Amino acid sequence: MNAATKIAGFALGLAVIFGVAVGVGATLGPHGNETTRHTPNQPVTATSHPTSEHPAGLGH
Repeated sequence: MNAATKIAGFALGLAVIFGVAVGVGATLGPHGNETTRHTPNQPVTATSHPTSEHPAGLGH
């Protein structure tokens, strides 16, 4: 078995493992086959999360 055959076998093995992982993730994932919808990041400002809502010493 020469080096080229070993490299090709290794690459094929990685492709198969990756394909199986993606398939399992799509099947068992939280959304199944539904496309994932990401919401835009919300900026954190002093008014968006007032600390007065938390009792003293019990921060987030």
